[in-house]
Amino acid sequence: MRKIFAGIIGGAISLVAVNGWSDTPLQINYGTPYALGEQTTQPQTPEYRNETSSGIQSSVFAEYYGSKVGGDDFDHDEKLNGIGTGITFTALDTFNTTLGINFQKNSEWKSTEINVKGGYIFYNQNNTYANATLGVGYAWFKADDYNVKLRYLTLPVEFELGHYFQKDIAGYIGLGYKWLYIENMKDVCTGYFCSTEASDALDMDGITYKAGVRYNF
Repeated sequence: MRKIFAGIIGGAISLVAVNGWSDTPLQINYGTPYALGEQTTQPQTPEYRNETSSGIQSSVFAEYYGSKVGGDDFDHDEKLNGIGTGITFTALDTFNTTLGINFQKNSEWKSTEINVKGGYIFYNQNNTYANATLGVGYAWFKADDYNVKLRYLTLPVEFELGHYFQKDIAGYIGLGYKWLYIENMKDVCTGYFCSTEASDALDMDGITYKAGVRYNF
């Protein structure tokens, strides 16, 4: 009798337990969802400059510009320092035209020059470029202590090496050579002559050097 009663009690407890489990919802873990409005981040890849283009690109530049020029009839070379700026148009990432202006001075002279240059980019890899240019310009020289005003036709040749450290911003250095041919003289009197006519005695030539920043737009 006791065994029968114990069996009945055990069966009742089992049924209660089964009914309790059946009322409990099944838990499924699908992972923790992102909160509403939270943005997921993707790994960013470096943005490099496109080195192949079928159109015309424009850039502006600002630079330190210096020169060391002289002539056979000068006692010493003139060293001038200043700044330059301008705009460059590049076609097919190879051929370019630059319109520029620079201002230079030393303790005796001040000069202003405008020029136009045609260039060829013969190297353009890994955000680094090398450009060679040949141009023509016009320069005005004025002495601080004398009433001397000289005008020159200039022929600059330059080599420029630059690197784009951001997509549209490059730093560069340059080295060149310039010929200056006297165009005319106005009220010029020196220790050697007085004249208002052109004289090749004041022709000059010498090296040029620069360092600057270029921005593409």
